[in-house]
Amino acid sequence: FQSYAKQIISLLKVEVFVHGNSTSQEAMEFATSIHETLGSQPLPCAMEPIRRVVALEPGVTYIYRDHCKNCNPAEKNSAIQNLYLVTDENSADDINTNTSSSSKADALGTEAMLDLISHLLSEPAFDQLRTKEQLGYIVHTSKTDMGHVLGLRMIIQSNSKDGQYLDGRIESFLEQYRTTLLQDMSLDELNTNISATIEKLIEKPKNLDEETGELWDEIRKSMYLFDRKILKANYLRGILETNKKCNDISECNFLQEIMKFYDEYLRVTSTTRRKFSTQFYGQGTKYPHQDTVLPPKTILIKEPGHFKRNMQLLKIKTATATATASENENEN
Repeated sequence: FQSYAKQIISLLKVEVFVHGNSTSQEAMEFATSIHETLGSQPLPCAMEPIRRVVALEPGVTYIYRDHCKNCNPAEKNSAIQNLYLVTDENSADDINTNTSSSSKADALGTEAMLDLISHLLSEPAFDQLRTKEQLGYIVHTSKTDMGHVLGLRMIIQSNSKDGQYLDGRIESFLEQYRTTLLQDMSLDELNTNISATIEKLIEKPKNLDEETGELWDEIRKSMYLFDRKILKANYLRGILETNKKCNDISECNFLQEIMKFYDEYLRVTSTTRRKFSTQFYGQGTKYPHQDTVLPPKTILIKEPGHFKRNMQLLKIKTATATATASENENEN
């Protein structure tokens, strides 16, 4: 064990973020002391692991299911997380400094749109799925960020309904929201929701730990866009100013953009939607038989490792990352 312990820390990549009551010199000394204390050498760039994202096929729904008997047989709750991907690594890279200002604006606009739609859906989803249908104690809607890939996620935890049923109710809600609340939204309602999204973006961190988390997230993603929220808020402010010049919702082009975005990424009828549904079945729920007929363009993932190994990965633009990925593929 002692021999292995020395080997595992012999090469390390150390990323340090010092935030708070410290000078830059103290921060550098602290970072340097890590290698010195552990007796390790910097990890060569070619050996750095890269987090890659599986490229989900447009128009296809992926489902992964698990039962409590495989991990905790006493668990009574079922749960589901539906993830609807909106961007990929290429669109996220458009925010980097090497791209044109128009590309950055488009990428930030897409992210701001996702923030707005997440806000629009959050309260109605809770009201419908939690309060009215009483599916479970937890009903959560939010934007999710997996490195350079963004999406909308909807989570339900239920002590009475199984994952397959919860999936159906989420899809029903998304369709209901599109054909009723979104379709009939007034100009005042739209502007109120845009303003609320802006307020959420510009809200100051409540404490140092929260601020550190936001800054570290940019470092973790290697994006370093530390004023991201301000830029997105400014984008939405521009939309709000344009909307205020409209006399009626029929003159507001932005609502049409929202519906187009919604139709492309969230509706079940979309040929470009990329959905990944993770379903957990609690004690006493009926687990679907593996031979159950699935809807068209639906793939059931039986073994995650095999699934990932046989899927294409999203491209990475950076030269170092591409070289490392090729080396890893050659080794495999």
